[in-house]
Formats: sequence, C-alpha cells, structure tokens
Amino acid sequence: MMRTPNEIADAVLAATGVDTRLVSASTRGGVAPLARAVCAALARRHTVLSLSEIAVAFGWRSHSSVREALHGLRAGLEREAATGESVLDARDQPQYGSVTRVVALAEEWLSVAGTATPRPPSVGS
Repeated sequence: MMRTPNEIADAVLAATGVDTRLVSASTRGGVAPLARAVCAALARRHTVLSLSEIAVAFGWRSHSSVREALHGLRAGLEREAATGESVLDARDQPQYGSVTRVVALAEEWLSVAGTATPRPPSVGS
C-alpha cells in the first residue's frame, strides 16, 4: 500500500514522540535526526517519490539531505546488527532502545494507520 509523506511522518512521530517541527528542522541533537532518517527510509520504501521529492515533502534543503539521512540510518542499523548493541546514547534516549526498535515501531504504526482504530505501539515494549 502506498503511503503519503504525512502518514509516514505521523508514524515516525508516534514511534519517537518527536515534535513535528523538529522533523523538518535542522535540529542535530536528541532523537530528531533519527526521526528524520526513519521518515526518509519509510518514504523510500512506501512511496514512489524521488530523493528530491522526499526532501520537498519533509521541508528539507535538498536530495543530499535525504541521502545523508539514509546513509546514517543504514550505518546505524548495520552497526547494531554487527555488534548486537544499540548505537543510541542510552543517557539521552533510553526509551528508544535501539535504531532497529525505532524503525520497527514506525513500521508497526504505519501498518495500522489505515485501520479503523489505530493504536500507537508502546515505546517501552
């Protein structure tokens, strides 16, 4: 099922709790960069949008911002798979557990977004 950028942003925001203004901003700290990267990855997976179109949809500067977000997310997922440890700073973001967990939560939320009574997944579970 094809999704819209708004549905994707809603799914990522439900999974991370990140304010919608931070997803499109250039905020570098906290979980905002992770939320942006997950938005980019889900947009690539669930839409037919190009990198440039994804950048426009989320209010980013250019396609290279999307490419860098995807590269960073891929690197984090690969590092977690290789080491079995989260790459997230547990002091700053203990509720998220891992990059892998955030992606799974966003995918889960997106999968129920079209149902009659979507319920957000629990971040702590």
